[in-house]
Amino acid sequence: MAQTWSVPAKIQPKTIVPIHGLDTINAFYKSGLSFFMELQCQITFMNNNFVFLNRYCSLSMIMKYIIEPKHWEYNNF
Repeated sequence: MAQTWSVPAKIQPKTIVPIHGLDTINAFYKSGLSFFMELQCQITFMNNNFVFLNRYCSLSMIMKYIIEPKHWEYNNF
């Protein structure tokens, strides 16, 4: 059973990007994938990894909510 935080209403994901830490996010961002700046996100934590679904929020929000997951709406599927 995965623990999921999302903002705020859930939609069907169009893409799934596996991310394994802030270094990976920075690598994607710096490599020119600027869509991260507009990425709406739902983060699913499984085995200390997390997955971005295609939803919109800023990179700074993504980083804040990874660091402070208590701010996310909690859903248990």
